[in-house]
Amino acid sequence: YIIISANKDYNDAETNQMMHDELERDIKMNGYNSMPSYGGYQNSETGEIGDYEPSFIIFNNGANPDFDKLVAFGIKECGKFDQDCFLVKAPNKPAIYLDRDGNKANSRESSTVFKNDPTQMYYTTLNNREKDLANAKKGITGRRWTHDIEF
Repeated sequence: YIIISANKDYNDAETNQMMHDELERDIKMNGYNSMPSYGGYQNSETGEIGDYEPSFIIFNNGANPDFDKLVAFGIKECGKFDQDCFLVKAPNKPAIYLDRDGNKANSRESSTVFKNDPTQMYYTTLNNREKDLANAKKGITGRRWTHDIEF
């Protein structure tokens, strides 16, 4: 699978929603199955911060089960939506980040995945902020994970 977003912190909410909807259309038009997700990050180089940023987990199935085509789709969409990078989880390999040119954007990775660890700087979750907060009040652990990747 890959995980990608169309959001940018310098856009207003309406523009980000339009771009998110366009990414969702691109995913469907290219025959991929996806699931909404949310991510959090802090880019130390640009100062850009995202918290519960809407994204998509795009699976390597559907009309195009070729993993290389999925990665090429991610590279294209990364450039189209002016993203710094997107996550790639290839079968039997640790997750990595690729930039819009297809270059590896991280310096180190392992197969370790941190589950429900709020101290991690980067994360992916299936819950939006409201659901995570409501669950936390009930003592329910979130559905958050972080791949062990260093930039």
